[in-house]
This record gives sequence, structure tokens and C-alpha cells, in this order.
Amino acid sequence: MSVTWSPLHPAWTEEPRRPADRLPAELDALEESIDRARSALACSFANSSEFEAAVVSAQRARGAFDPWYVTRLRLLLGVTVVALAAALALLLI
Repeated sequence: MSVTWSPLHPAWTEEPRRPADRLPAELDALEESIDRARSALACSFANSSEFEAAVVSAQRARGAFDPWYVTRLRLLLGVTVVALAAALALLLI
């Protein structure tokens, strides 16, 4: 129900209500649009393992599991451990 301004009267007036015979058709249209919205938001994966497999394959395509990438991470971890050991040795001496 919306309110409009009537130039004939200084107060707000209400628009007439819709006829009751149009209500079932509008409800059917609303249900159809709800069904379309649900199907648009539906997940394309049947379960979480399919989703995780798609994520891993996308990361592999991007190069996330490249052997050189893993080697660099191991090297970074080793340098970090050596630096922490050296800092701990300096603190204890």
C-alpha cells in the first residue's frame, strides 16, 4: 500500500488496494521468481570433496604446488630456524 499526494486535499491519501482476483496470479509469479533465485544460488558442486578438488586443481594451475615453490618455502623455513637459534644463542650468552 503506497501513499501519494493528492493536489485536491492537503493531507496524504492512500492508493486503492489491488483487486483480490489478481492475488493468486501474483503469488504464483512470486513463487516462480523464488524458484529461479534458488536455482541461481545453487552450488555447482555435489559435496565438499568436489569443491576442494576444484580448489586444489585451480591452485595447481596457478603454480602453487610447483616443486621450486616448495623448495623455496623449505629454504625460508630453514633460514628462519637458523636465525632464531642464533638470536637465542646471543640472548643466553
